[in-house]
Amino acid sequence: METHLAINCQKVSKEIKNTYLHIVSNWDQMDSMQPSSLSLLSSSLPSSSSSSSLNKRQKINSNNQIDKFFRPTNISYETKKLANQAMIKMFVCCGIPFAVANHPYFRDYSRILHPGYIPPLRTELSQNLLSGELVRVLLNVEKELQHEENLTLGK
Repeated sequence: METHLAINCQKVSKEIKNTYLHIVSNWDQMDSMQPSSLSLLSSSLPSSSSSSSLNKRQKINSNNQIDKFFRPTNISYETKKLANQAMIKMFVCCGIPFAVANHPYFRDYSRILHPGYIPPLRTELSQNLLSGELVRVLLNVEKELQHEENLTLGK
């Protein structure tokens, strides 16, 4: 509903639309994140069973060359946010269908790049992340046009 008021609704005033643009743009912060985003964030945290198997793997390979290539499986919230923003830009600018985000090969590819990164599913990508990026772009355009004078639109 907040996304609708911020982007699509033509019946609200510019003031209300602006308020909701800022609300949607702040979804990235933990305290105002949508429930669906919170569940995705909590599912991306490593479980205790995976960390115990990780410790066993580290002990087994402690004298091998494999340790040089080992990367941690946890990922910071900021890194995940930046990766999600880059992903939505790539999908939109390259015209990649959002269904690709659910494909096992794409998910494997993402896990190989960083084992701790769990890419968003198609629905999260096409709804929340796309709306968030649209709001960021609209706010940037509005910020740029705020200081301009005598603008003319034409062919």
